[in-house]
Formats: sequence, structure tokens, C-alpha cells
Amino acid sequence: MTRLTTSIKNQSLSISLLLLLLCLPMFGFLSAPLKLWHERSFVVKAGLVVGCFFVLWCAALINLIRDADRGYSPSRCSLASVIMLFAFAPLAVIGYQVLWAALYLK
Repeated sequence: MTRLTTSIKNQSLSISLLLLLLCLPMFGFLSAPLKLWHERSFVVKAGLVVGCFFVLWCAALINLIRDADRGYSPSRCSLASVIMLFAFAPLAVIGYQVLWAALYLK
């Protein structure tokens, strides 16, 4: 476990780019037919995906904060935070859609 934590030290920029590449395809949920958004199984699966990616996003944010305290380059920290902001956008949009659909399930 310590080997894993030392390997991700000072890797916030790479982790944020990877997170962005993983989160962008989530916009595909928006192209799903409206009928699917009224099915409980689809909403639950979409909610689980959003929840998992939100946990990964929080872990990447904590890693970024720790790297900033360890002396990681300020310009790289700034770039990583902007990339993480763009990675959060699909999570916020799809998360709102899932919550809205969950409220109106029958």
C-alpha cells in the first residue's frame, strides 16, 4: 500500500487528465432516450456510476491538495485544478439529472 501512495505522489496533473478522460463519456447518458430515464434500473445504474466517479474525483482532489502542500509546482497545481473542474462538470450535470429522475420515479 505504501508503494501505491508513493507512486501517485506528485502526479496530480496526470491523475486529473485521466479523470477527465474517464468522466467525459458520461455525457453519453444525456443522449439516452427519455423513456430510459423513467426506468428504475437505469436511474440506479447511472446513480452508481456518478457516485463512483464522484469518489474518484474527491480522491484526486485530496491528492492535489496534498501535492500542493508537498511543494508541487504551482503552475501544475493550477492546471490540474482547472482540468478537475472540467472533469466535475459531467458529474454535476448527470448527477442533477439522476436526482431529478429519481424524484419522479413511480
